[in-house]
Amino acid sequence: QLFPGTPIRGRVTTPDGKGLARARVNAYRLTPGGRRDFAERFTDPEGFYNVLVAPGDYFVEARHPGFASPLSHPVTVDQEALTVDVSLLEPSRLVGSITGPDGKPMPGVNLRYGIGDRFHSEQFSRHDGSYELVIPAGEGVMRVVPPRGYITALAGDIPVQIERAARVEMK
Repeated sequence: QLFPGTPIRGRVTTPDGKGLARARVNAYRLTPGGRRDFAERFTDPEGFYNVLVAPGDYFVEARHPGFASPLSHPVTVDQEALTVDVSLLEPSRLVGSITGPDGKPMPGVNLRYGIGDRFHSEQFSRHDGSYELVIPAGEGVMRVVPPRGYITALAGDIPVQIERAARVEMK
């Protein structure tokens, strides 16, 4: 059954306020089973987007490989159109590599960067064990989720503090 959706629209901008083309915008919900995406669009050449969703509670996020994303915006959608503008942030890069007990690279290890009670960025280590998470400056935690049969040398979350846009290497 099809029904008309309610628009969430807005503009994604760079840190200096310019519209950003090809930013990916998602409207999603957090469910007991995890994150569930409901709508996804890329911004137009001036940074504008428009997605349609059913009424309800959502988070709206915007991502672009050249910038860090702020935390997702929680919104409640009713029958009226909603405007959500997102200003992306100067990027910091958290880079490193994952190796196994034999010193060889470990591909496919899940790495998550969290701010407060929400995960902000996630990536799997590449074939050579390397990873690069694009994150905003500030405080957060990195969590390494090892593959089955392995544990990390450090238990729990790894605190990360970045004062300004930077490249931080973790081994």
